[in-house]
Amino acid sequence: MSVSQQARGSRSADTKARMSKAWMGRPRTHGRTCYRNNTTLYVLWRNIKTRCFNPHDGSYEHYGGRGITMHAPWRTDYMRFETDLLAAIGPRLSPQHSIDRINNDGHYEPGNLRWATASQQNSNQRHRAAKG
Repeated sequence: MSVSQQARGSRSADTKARMSKAWMGRPRTHGRTCYRNNTTLYVLWRNIKTRCFNPHDGSYEHYGGRGITMHAPWRTDYMRFETDLLAAIGPRLSPQHSIDRINNDGHYEPGNLRWATASQQNSNQRHRAAKG
């Protein structure tokens, strides 16, 4: 390894260490994403965005790939998502509840979301043709 490669490598590690220390525990814009302290709703919001808009996500084909999207104001504004969701369906009822789209062909948008248990969600699935 050349001297310049070694210097670049250590500089990169030093930079990463400084950035890590600078951001560790520091709240972002809305204070919901502190290091290792993501709220359940924030993780939900991030996961919805990922499955709707990231073609590399394993669930994309069942969401974004089918045209399922997220209410436009929510896509870039977590606080608006949180406020609207809590006003419409209230806080999560229990750890066994997760977000469910009432109309499976509908979007993640006001009026189409509810808290549901796994068994409720299982009865609200679209029927897919068997592969083979």
